[in-house]
Amino acid sequence: MRKRSTEILEKLILSNSKSMEVNKLITTYRISLKTLKADVNEINDFLLEAKMSPTKLNEKEKLILLEKDISKIQDRLNHMDTYSYKMSREERQIYIIAELLMSQDYITMQNLAKELNVSRNTILNDFETVKDYCLAFSVNVLMKSSKGIKIECDQKDKENLLIQIFHDLENDYMERSFFHQLIQRKLKMKIPLEIVKEDFREYMEQQHMLVSDRVFSYISIYLFVFMNQKIKVNKGKIVGKLTGDTANDNLLNWFSDKYEIEVNKNDIKKFGRYMKQHDFNINSEQKEINNVELYGIIVYFLQIVGEDIECSLQSDTVLIESLLEHIKTLKNWEDYDFDMSLSEELPIPKEILEKTIEKNSIILERYLRYPLTKEMKKSIMIHICAAFVRNFEYLNLLEVLIVCPGSMATGKYLEAQIKNYFDFKVVDVIPSKDVEGFLKRNKIDFVISTVNVKTESVPCVKVQAQLTMNDINEIQNIAFLLGRKENEDRYIEQKFLDIMKSFIEKLDVSKRDAFFDEVYALMDIKIQSIGKSVLAQMLTTSDIKIKQGMITWEQGILEAADILKKKGCVGDEYGERAVENVKEYGDYIIISKGIALAHAGKKEAHVYKDGLSLVMCPDGIEFTEGNIVYLVFCFATVGEKEYLKLFQEIIALGKTKKKMKEILQQKNVASLYHVLVF
Repeated sequence: MRKRSTEILEKLILSNSKSMEVNKLITTYRISLKTLKADVNEINDFLLEAKMSPTKLNEKEKLILLEKDISKIQDRLNHMDTYSYKMSREERQIYIIAELLMSQDYITMQNLAKELNVSRNTILNDFETVKDYCLAFSVNVLMKSSKGIKIECDQKDKENLLIQIFHDLENDYMERSFFHQLIQRKLKMKIPLEIVKEDFREYMEQQHMLVSDRVFSYISIYLFVFMNQKIKVNKGKIVGKLTGDTANDNLLNWFSDKYEIEVNKNDIKKFGRYMKQHDFNINSEQKEINNVELYGIIVYFLQIVGEDIECSLQSDTVLIESLLEHIKTLKNWEDYDFDMSLSEELPIPKEILEKTIEKNSIILERYLRYPLTKEMKKSIMIHICAAFVRNFEYLNLLEVLIVCPGSMATGKYLEAQIKNYFDFKVVDVIPSKDVEGFLKRNKIDFVISTVNVKTESVPCVKVQAQLTMNDINEIQNIAFLLGRKENEDRYIEQKFLDIMKSFIEKLDVSKRDAFFDEVYALMDIKIQSIGKSVLAQMLTTSDIKIKQGMITWEQGILEAADILKKKGCVGDEYGERAVENVKEYGDYIIISKGIALAHAGKKEAHVYKDGLSLVMCPDGIEFTEGNIVYLVFCFATVGEKEYLKLFQEIIALGKTKKKMKEILQQKNVASLYHVLVF
């Protein structure tokens, strides 16, 4: 089989459903249905030859794997040879380099051609590319007409070459793919790359380390090559335990202990140089970020900031989700300097907002385990200012045009960012050459462009393809300058739609469809139907407990966790871990007035399936910082982002005194459930 056919079969094996969508395969590999059919035929020939069931291709829907014995297929794939696997030109060249690295003597072109099932001329053509590839790493490829070809290099250059080979493979192949595994076997790598990665993840968890995917890949490959080059036949001989002065030292020492190999001071220095050369930094004080935990931390932070400036922020879902993504990359803002010229129309003076964020940044720092720099705090402040802009309803009605140089991909990327910060209506995304004609035919409020364009009739803001904080500031200010008057008609229209939406929400569910039919017939507008809430889907009466009298916050969390434990959602230690999180990070779980949402990460506590529970205490529960809570939800999830809507719904319960009063008046579980979800 060829690379693509092999990869498709490997993905089928790894998929939970043992099937893949046809459209997704066509899109992923940029091939036609006809080409996909040819690949499937090749896969089926491979399976039938080994007396296994072929795949089934449903042209409109899925490619389905019919063979039940997956291990049999995997074994067949693992034992393919260079005759049954049809290598591409690039694969052949990597294979030749691997062959040369393992050989002490010259290898003839004829033998390589025979091994790879190609002509001698093909190998000669490959040789030129192989030679250039090796020279880039100071590795000489010698050629003698009577003997063949041979590699000459020292150990350092050999390791650098191996690191690059596996980095290239990492970009193009799955770790478990046949060709990736073939090269590992060819180079006699005793410790597979996937095992090294597992070990590295284990070390990161132990040290609460956080690195980017890119850094993780580079370090894993370095360790993989290093360990396999250093490993000895007779294990157990260690050159005295080296003192770990840095995170780099400790990491290398940990691996040397695990695999019982020799590590000396030169190895430590070499690893340090590699890390410095690639500008890598590993910090054991950083924490691996959990989306659900961080969401709760952000909501709590915004709640406290909002109380200080007398402005509700914790219910702004756009703000919460934009901060969720932004805070994960805060380290990137460490040395970034930018100006902040905020509009005078903002409800809060810049100085007060700065002071409030400065005072409450400890909430985020405590969770992230590193101090926030001045620039990091500025970047958070910009997100909050963008939220203020969204609250000026007349500004939300502005219609904007996005302009890009020619590549629509750039324009669409910019559009996604704009929508993340503002509620503008993006009329269109067009190339710069079409701007003049578009403005003659259409009325818009202003242009956002990544290139210089002439737009005399409307204002234009020039921005970077990747929006900077200055860009966001600029867009905010021009939006304010446009003023309220020219948007008055649309503002009134929008208020009407808001009233309509409010009316629909109060309608009996059974009557909504009929009402929508009438609305659609009268007006060219679509109002999104309100489906069953996540809260209603996850919470049942058996998940709720009402406690009379005063209880401690620890008791509230533990009793809520106990409900989940009895349902088989979590293990015994889940409640204790959730309590420890509050002790470590503070009252971040108080996500709305009188409401707490306790949670422990799936990696630190056993989570078997999704679940939600509630303990209500009408008399109130005093938390660690004097906050009174009446509802303690406990939440367990094997996923993350998909449940952020649940957070939003729980937050909404505490938005009004009237709603909370109604909840606390309920005397039994059945009525409480009804008030919560309907």
